[in-house]
Amino acid sequence: NAIQQLPQPPMTVAVSGYDDFSYAVEMLRKGVREYILKPVDRNQIKSILEKLNAEIEEKQFSTNKNKSIFYQQLKYYITQEEMESSEAMSMEETIAEQFPFDMYHVCVLSSTGGQTRAEKEYIFLGEDRKQEIYVVGQEYLDSLLREELSDRFVGISEAFRSVNQLRIAYEQACASRKDAFWTCRS
Repeated sequence: NAIQQLPQPPMTVAVSGYDDFSYAVEMLRKGVREYILKPVDRNQIKSILEKLNAEIEEKQFSTNKNKSIFYQQLKYYITQEEMESSEAMSMEETIAEQFPFDMYHVCVLSSTGGQTRAEKEYIFLGEDRKQEIYVVGQEYLDSLLREELSDRFVGISEAFRSVNQLRIAYEQACASRKDAFWTCRS
């Protein structure tokens, strides 16, 4: 039962020689996905593994789709200059539910024509006004700048805590980037 208390419990399959229905029911109640009796049939195992793999792939697809929608909402919220207050409040609530950082910075830099870096502890929102947009947790800002953006003119906002300040952070980062470019500070 402890295995089901993990943040992401694994899919488990029990293989047993114990042919008691109540035992099998108890195993299934505790999170076992399939209960197989010995002797094991290879085709049965193959079928179960294919089924579990399909579930994993579907879950990953759904996760990626939800992440993409979240990023689109976040980018729209940050970059829209004109937005009704009711729309802004609704988006703030939606974004706050999934926002991963307690303290964050927004970074902007000139676009390189495509993002090749793997996302780590930051959110890459793509481009707007020919600038790449990143939202990064405060604790990861130095590593992002040192490891991936060290050769670029980067505009960085102050640290913010509230989701409703994302647009302010974005405008700060845009102004900071212009200043970094004109003063040749990367």
